[in-house]
Amino acid sequence: MKRSELAKKGLALVLTAAMCAQPLIVSAEEFSFQSEMEDAVVMEAEPEQVEESGDVKGFEDADGFLLDDSLDDVDGMTGDAEGEAEETEADGETDEFVASLDERAAGLDIDESAATVIEGNVENAEGLTWRLDVNGVFYLDGEGELPDNVFLQFKSDGAWVQFDDYTITSLVIGSGVSGSLSGYYFGEDVYSNVQNIIIKDRTNGTQLKDIFFGYNYTNLQKIVIGSGVLAIGYQAFYDCASLKEVIISDGVEKINQYAFKGCTSLEEVIIPDSVKTYEMDNWNRGYTFYGCTSLKKVVLSKNAKVIPDGMFKDCTSLVDVAIPEGVTSIVGGAFYNISSEANLLIPNSVTSIGYWYDMPECKVTMPCRFAFKGGLYKREGYSFYHMNGENDQDDDNCTVCRRTGSCGTDSTYIMTLSGKVTVSGTGTVSEFDSDNDDVTSIIIEDGIYYVNSFGYCKNLESVKIGDSVKTVNAFWNCDNLKTITIGKGLENDFTFQNCPKLESVIISNENPNYTSKDGVIYSKDGTRLVYYPANLQGTEYVVLTGVTQISRNAFYYNQNLKKIVVPETVQAISSYDDSEVLFRYCKNLETIVLNNTVNNVPYDFCYNSESLSEIVIPEGAENISGEAFRYCKNLKTITLPASIKRISDAAFDGCSSLATVHYLGTADQWKAIEISQKNEFLTDANIHYCTLIKDNAGTCDNAGTRDYSCATCGTTFTVNVPKTEHNYSDWEVTRKATCTLEGEETSICSKCGDTKHRSIEKEYHDYDWVSGVDATCEKEGRTGYYKCRNCGVVEEQAEVIPAKGHSYYVANRTEPSCTEKGKEVDRCSNCGKEVTKELLARGHQYNTATHYPATVLAPETVVKYCVACGHKEKTETGSKLPATISVNTTSITLKVKQATTKVQVYNLTPGDAIKSWTSSNTKIVKVTDSGKIIAQKKTGTANVTVTLLSGKTATIKVKVQKGAVKTTKISGLKNTTLKAKKKLTLAPVIYPITSVQKVTYKSSNKKVATVSSKGVVTAKKKGKTVITVKSGSKKVSIKITVK
Repeated sequence: MKRSELAKKGLALVLTAAMCAQPLIVSAEEFSFQSEMEDAVVMEAEPEQVEESGDVKGFEDADGFLLDDSLDDVDGMTGDAEGEAEETEADGETDEFVASLDERAAGLDIDESAATVIEGNVENAEGLTWRLDVNGVFYLDGEGELPDNVFLQFKSDGAWVQFDDYTITSLVIGSGVSGSLSGYYFGEDVYSNVQNIIIKDRTNGTQLKDIFFGYNYTNLQKIVIGSGVLAIGYQAFYDCASLKEVIISDGVEKINQYAFKGCTSLEEVIIPDSVKTYEMDNWNRGYTFYGCTSLKKVVLSKNAKVIPDGMFKDCTSLVDVAIPEGVTSIVGGAFYNISSEANLLIPNSVTSIGYWYDMPECKVTMPCRFAFKGGLYKREGYSFYHMNGENDQDDDNCTVCRRTGSCGTDSTYIMTLSGKVTVSGTGTVSEFDSDNDDVTSIIIEDGIYYVNSFGYCKNLESVKIGDSVKTVNAFWNCDNLKTITIGKGLENDFTFQNCPKLESVIISNENPNYTSKDGVIYSKDGTRLVYYPANLQGTEYVVLTGVTQISRNAFYYNQNLKKIVVPETVQAISSYDDSEVLFRYCKNLETIVLNNTVNNVPYDFCYNSESLSEIVIPEGAENISGEAFRYCKNLKTITLPASIKRISDAAFDGCSSLATVHYLGTADQWKAIEISQKNEFLTDANIHYCTLIKDNAGTCDNAGTRDYSCATCGTTFTVNVPKTEHNYSDWEVTRKATCTLEGEETSICSKCGDTKHRSIEKEYHDYDWVSGVDATCEKEGRTGYYKCRNCGVVEEQAEVIPAKGHSYYVANRTEPSCTEKGKEVDRCSNCGKEVTKELLARGHQYNTATHYPATVLAPETVVKYCVACGHKEKTETGSKLPATISVNTTSITLKVKQATTKVQVYNLTPGDAIKSWTSSNTKIVKVTDSGKIIAQKKTGTANVTVTLLSGKTATIKVKVQKGAVKTTKISGLKNTTLKAKKKLTLAPVIYPITSVQKVTYKSSNKKVATVSSKGVVTAKKKGKTVITVKSGSKKVSIKITVK
């Protein structure tokens, strides 16, 4: 049911009230809500200005309170997400809610005919009366205005009345009561037991400015507010803890602060669309329904733009809230601490939602422009809808919710709701002013050349770096980073420190500085191992032969490797330079095989590599730097060469499992080593002073071993010796290169005979220039080209030059006419070739044809003229029209010498006309060309013939007599009714038409009507008269009735 229907059925519902134990029954004027709830996901509403009385004050400095520029991208957008209103679950629940109120309210009546116990007037409110009936219903009625801020003075029969001896359970405020209604001023003896209040619809333009009942009405359970009430006052029903039901009629415009605060029994409220303001103080606090702990369902007005702070604070049972399109601001904690089961839908018209930390802990769906407000998009239960356009309906493409900002010099970023960051510009990236936990992917576009940012992006998973980037010192401590793609321009080493899930680093094949080999990044020349991805799959890795340096932190934080073999081409491990090898925090690393050229074990070498169990320091090493093996808690055995001279502070601190030291020297040599502090786990271990007893040297193809024996206890142990490096000869050419084939050269190892091969680039071609051929009008040409004189190969294929085609101009032209052909001679301006063309005759160009309809003399004719030569073309269609003729009489009688023109010819076919009048006997009758018939002196008969142009004739028989032609008949008259002062001209028809007898007229009652000599009848007054028309001996009478 729509809200507009609730009240229409409902103040006939008006209302409720249990009188004592009985329900009240009331009748009242219908009231109505004017608007139904609109679907809350419609995205077209224009943001409206908040009315002055409802302005949100002091928002300018609040985080995200006003989003003045956030709606520019959404005006007018209607897409399917945005454009068609879909029925939401909230709509259905609202209808059910409204219907339930309707049903409850419709059954509530009061009996206004109940016997009166006592009645009287209100002494200080002129025109107002009151009465109390047997059911305990107190009626305030009449027509008058309530006094301001004074107790009402009730009198009955001139005496003051106190109601201490009466129990008043209900108040009914009549339709003629105006002013401000304060229930407090009814007095305690009135309000102390009131359970129901009915404010009837106002009539005759009366209004209640506001109403207030407040905490004094502690037993109040139900209230109906009829039309004509403008405002619900400050603390109107404050702490009315028993109030369960409120029905607010259309017409209320404002609800003041604390109006229903503490109404802990109130369950449902519908606020009509007439409400424009929820009043609030200078701190935007309204607290309208604050602490209504039983309130479950609310429908808000679409015309109240601002929902104030605390409006539904601590309404812990509130689940269903209908916020209509039209609301523009939700202040601070408007819904703070409502039910966690609530599901709020914030309409697109809302431009401000207040402080993010005051938002409720429930399900909330809102426009996506609020997503980054205090990280709301990460809050459990919060979801967002997009509304900008058909291409913007997802997290990555929406232009409304994405964040933008500067992230360095001449660089900006765009971040989408999904966490995708795109950086563009022409400068450097040195700062990223967003919450780094939001980032899930990063794209550095071409144009940026330096990146030093994005550390600690714990949700970052992928990075793509453009070709223009030269330097990267970024992406450290990114816990979930898995993939990095690097363009062709990168120049500096990179380590991506502490990225434990990094599986793949992809280098552009066009990068001149770096290359990827089995997922491991090396310098392009293969001499440096730059980076081993921390989560690259595999448990053992042998560094490629030929590598001379391993970049600092190349294996930092490795997650999977258990064994690493370092070849002898790595010349040295020295602290704090590019040769430093660090295996810090390699949590699964158990063994490192080093070569014999290492002379220093650097600082932090295997710091906290907790799985390391055994290591052999190669011969030639002299120093073990500070903290080299600190916190390697599972290191059990270490082999140290006699070349060791110094072991620095805490090199073996925390190596609590270290039990055996194989020292390849004597006890005296051991004592000579400078061992610094915090190395007790080393010095307290069982130290074996060992001598070499067998040397199985390694070869180019196979590793070797060395067997040692402890001089003290005789224990033997074996040390694995890595393969030796090949000793290859200089390269020797075995096949010379030509301009079509590569050459080859070889190198042979002097130790094992292994042969290496490598190609020699082809020779350059020796080209000759072959000149081009020009194109003509009709033949193609070609460009010149280079051709190798040795092998005939063409460096670049010649391009075909299209034939130019003729360029003709008109050399001679004879114009064609309408009927004759013409001729044109065209000549090519390039080659002189001529082409003669025949020009077709133009043909006649006729103007608009003139149509002549068919006549009695000719058929239908169409005539047109050529506008060029004047040629006339005439076309006849159909046939001539048949001739017709009619005359008004076929015979007449004339007295000798009498003439007449009363013979009329008519009904001629179009195009026909009278050609002649002729008499068959001119001695009796003559006739003129105009048709005048003249009797001669001689009596007798003759025929007068009318001849038309078409040849059609008509004959009139004429009789000539000596006597005058007398009237034989009068016709054409009838009885008539006239209104007084009206006139009528009589038109008698005299037979024969040639009668010479005079026509006279006479009225039998000239007081009723008169008649002139010409037959004009004039009505005088009411009555009847007879008009007699006479010609010769013939007369006719007609009755004239005047009304």
